[in-house]
Amino acid sequence: MNQLAKTNWICLLVGLACSFNAGASVADQGHSPYQGIMARNVFALHAALPSLVETPPPPAISKIMLTGITTILGSKLVFLTITSITPGAAPESVMLAEGHAWNEIEVRSIDEKAGLVKVVNHGRSQTLDFEHDNIKPFAPPKIAFF
Repeated sequence: MNQLAKTNWICLLVGLACSFNAGASVADQGHSPYQGIMARNVFALHAALPSLVETPPPPAISKIMLTGITTILGSKLVFLTITSITPGAAPESVMLAEGHAWNEIEVRSIDEKAGLVKVVNHGRSQTLDFEHDNIKPFAPPKIAFF
């Protein structure tokens, strides 16, 4: 046998011997002196809980109140009072025409005869009317006469 063949056989035998030792060391891990530490679980470690995919809540939208409709000079305009999403902020009054938008609120159509206004409020379609979406008038204070 030549020198190269002997070297190949020696490398093969050494590789086989190492692989058998590696398998034996993996099998011996069950009898590790540190196994008791894992069994006591001193730090109260637990397996990771599967994460639940939470759907975010829908974004808060502004409350829109219809305060008026006009057709002055042939142009349809709507008057809206918009309450802010942030608490404590004052409501804002705006005047918009069909197709115009303000702060993610767009007026799609105005029907002045029926008193209906179709808007898109932060991506959600809404139909406003004076009966349901109007500012309620203040009741006069009751005065007691003595």
